Amino acid sequence: MQVNGILRWTGAPAATDSGSTRGEGARPVSHTAFVEALGRIATGVTVVGSVDPAAGDKSGWVAQTVSAMCSVSVDPPLILVCINRRSPINAVIERGRVFCVSALATQHDHVADTFAGRPWPGKDRWDFTCGHWEAASSGAPRLTDALAAFDCAVHSVVEAGTHLVYLGAVREVVGGTGAPLVYANRGYASPSPVSPSQFPEFPDAHPDNRYTPSTTEPKARTEVTA
Repeated sequence: MQVNGILRWTGAPAATDSGSTRGEGARPVSHTAFVEALGRIATGVTVVGSVDPAAGDKSGWVAQTVSAMCSVSVDPPLILVCINRRSPINAVIERGRVFCVSALATQHDHVADTFAGRPWPGKDRWDFTCGHWEAASSGAPRLTDALAAFDCAVHSVVEAGTHLVYLGAVREVVGGTGAPLVYANRGYASPSPVSPSQFPEFPDAHPDNRYTPSTTEPKARTEVTA
């Protein structure tokens, strides 16, 4: 159901196979187990910023640390971010319909904590004196030395449980340098290379021996039947 531009999740879809008993008697998922399982998954760390159109300048900046961000589409370019519905940034995004996602590098752990509401000594929560910021084309705040930044207009919004899911139509991309900041097991880390798996019984099984189609190979035939 769509209300005021927000798609509201109203429950699980009805079963399509009448008489199906799949899921009957299943125990509810434990909140603790669910959160702990999610904590084992490594994610990138971003700061999502927006600007209040009533202010129109830095005084209207707001931002929130977010780990749930991913690409959705290449053509057109769309990304997705999930923000807890209790965050004050939601009201600002609703008014301005823009946001900018700054992907953090390993030197930005203090920035991540500040905009997650856990500032280090000498800083306040959501304090833009933490790090170096500039206005993106939309006016939303962008970390100047971000690993990458995506300036977006709101494409659509979905209400999903405790969070709002924003799809952003990317209007500007800025790339930086450095190693990505990763969050896993309640701590920050950086990715490191992984040596390829080895199988003594299959010596030819390695990344350098992956199958690549030959340009001279005939294309597979596709049969169409009425």
